[in-house]
Amino acid sequence: MQRDTFEQSLWSALAPTSAELPPAQGLLHADVTIIGAGVLGLSAALALAEAGCSILVVEAEQIAFGASGRNTGFVVPSLKGSLSLAQAAKLVGPAKADSLLRAVGHAGSLVFDLIRRLKIDCSAEQTGVVQAAVNDAGLAVIDMQVRGYASVGVTLEAADAERIRTITGFAGYRGALIVPTGGQINPLAYVRGLATAAAAAGARIYQGRVASMQPAAAGWCLRTTQGAEIHTAKVISATNAMVGDLLPPVARAIIPLQSYQIATQPLNEDVRRAILPARQPLVDLRNHPFALRWSPDNRLVTGGAALFDGGDSVARMARFLLKRLNRLVPGLPGLRVEHAWRGAIAGTGDFMPRVWDLGHGLFAPIGCNGRGIALSTALGSCMAQYLLTGDPHTLPVPVTAPRPWRVPVLKGIAPSAWLMQARLKDWHNDVKSKR
Repeated sequence: MQRDTFEQSLWSALAPTSAELPPAQGLLHADVTIIGAGVLGLSAALALAEAGCSILVVEAEQIAFGASGRNTGFVVPSLKGSLSLAQAAKLVGPAKADSLLRAVGHAGSLVFDLIRRLKIDCSAEQTGVVQAAVNDAGLAVIDMQVRGYASVGVTLEAADAERIRTITGFAGYRGALIVPTGGQINPLAYVRGLATAAAAAGARIYQGRVASMQPAAAGWCLRTTQGAEIHTAKVISATNAMVGDLLPPVARAIIPLQSYQIATQPLNEDVRRAILPARQPLVDLRNHPFALRWSPDNRLVTGGAALFDGGDSVARMARFLLKRLNRLVPGLPGLRVEHAWRGAIAGTGDFMPRVWDLGHGLFAPIGCNGRGIALSTALGSCMAQYLLTGDPHTLPVPVTAPRPWRVPVLKGIAPSAWLMQARLKDWHNDVKSKR
C-alpha cells in the first residue's frame, strides 16, 4: 500500500497553516449536514450558513484532504474539451442546456469574486486560462466552445498559432481558446479559506468519519466512528472519490481515477520570461491533456493520470511527467522534481457533473471531472440554493438517481483503458501532423 502524499504536495508547503478540527462528539443537530470538507462541501456550507441555516460539516481527515487540496490549482470555467456542447445538451436535456453552460461559464468569476470578497490568501491570479489545440480536432473544439458559450452571454476568445506561441513561449500549437475569467490559485489555501469563512458565518466544522446513516422521522441520523450522533433534516454527501463504503449506490456509479502532480525547483527570471510569461495556466486539448502553470514561488507545475497504479507509481509518474514536460517544452534548463504527490478524483464516464438524489433528503453532487475548483464551487453554491428553495431550476443539471455500472469489472479497468486509448490517439495524431 502506498504512503499518502498529502503532506508532500507543494500546496501543503505553501498554504497558510490551519487549526486542527475539533472532533465531533455527543449529540448534534443541524438543518443540513455536509459530509466532506472540500471545495463543493464548503462552498455549499458557506452559502447555506450565510442564508441563516444551521450547518454542520463532518470531515473524516482534514480540510481539503481529497482532490480539493491536491489538484493543479487551475480555475477552468468550461466543460472538458472532449465533451462537445451538443453532447452535454443531449445528456442534460434541452431545458437544462443553457443553465449548465451559464453556470459553467460564470464559475471562474464566482471563484475569484469569492476570493476577493472573503479576502482568502490563496495566491489567486485571474490571468485567464489557455486551452491550446494541437490538431484540427482541437481547433473544432475551440470554435464550438466560442459559439456555444456566446449563446448564453459568456465571451471566450480564440487565438491563432502566432498568438498562442507568444502566450506560451514555445511552438507546437495551432490555436487556443482563452477563457479570460479563469486563472490559478493555491487550491489547499483556497479551501481552507472557504472553511474559515463558512465557520465565521456560523457553520460548525468537525473532524469525524461517518460510519452509518439511517433515515429518521425528521430526516437522518448519522453516527461517526468516534461515537457522535448527528440528527439532521438533509444531507449533502460531498466526498467525491473518497466515498468508501458509506454510500454504495454512489461508489458503484463513479470511476475513481488517480491523478499525479509534480513541481520543479524554483526557476530564474529568464525562464519565467520565456515560458508562460503572463502566467496564464495552460491545458491543451490532447486526449491525454498536458497542463502547465507557474506556482506562486516560481516552479513549473504539471500533472496527469497514470496508466497503471502500483507501489512505486508516484516516483514512476514523476519521471514520466518530467520527461513529458521536457519533450513538449523544448529549451528548458535542467529540471528536477522537488514535490510529487497523488490524489483520487471521481469520474462519471461521460465527463458530466451530476446531482444524485438518494431519497429522504440525501443528495450527492459529484463528477467535476478535472474542472473541480470552478465547477465544484458553482455546484456547491447551486446545491445551497436548491436546498433553500426546493426549486430544481436553481441547479445546472437534472436531479437523478445514481446509475451503477452494469458490468462492475469494467469499471476497474476503465481508467487504464481510457488512458491507453487517449495516448494512442495522441500518438496517431502526432504522426499525422508530421506528414
